[in-house]
Amino acid sequence: MMKQKGFTLMELLIVIVIIAILAGLAIPMYNKYKTQAIKTALLSDIRNCISEIAVSRQTGQNTSLNDIVNNCPKSKFTKEIVLQSENPIKLQAVSNELDFKCEYDENNGKIACDSIF
Repeated sequence: MMKQKGFTLMELLIVIVIIAILAGLAIPMYNKYKTQAIKTALLSDIRNCISEIAVSRQTGQNTSLNDIVNNCPKSKFTKEIVLQSENPIKLQAVSNELDFKCEYDENNGKIACDSIF
């Protein structure tokens, strides 16, 4: 008589439990890395837009700030960059992935990012 080969039910359950534990550890880390990537993309996009505004001012171009901001390059994570105020310049970059935004205020020269999660 041939001996059947295969896994027992107990062995399969142990493997499933181990996979579930690993997934339970990996998913929160993935979400943390994704959030950090979105924040980095928004910061980069808003800094690029600030640089484009500075170049426009230094070269004496008479392009409106709205046109400059509307033509600023955006990453796949950035939904939009909005000019909130022209004097002083205030910009807001909004994420399309999570409820996440970064704001630039020319008064203090800082970029602040926040999220609602």
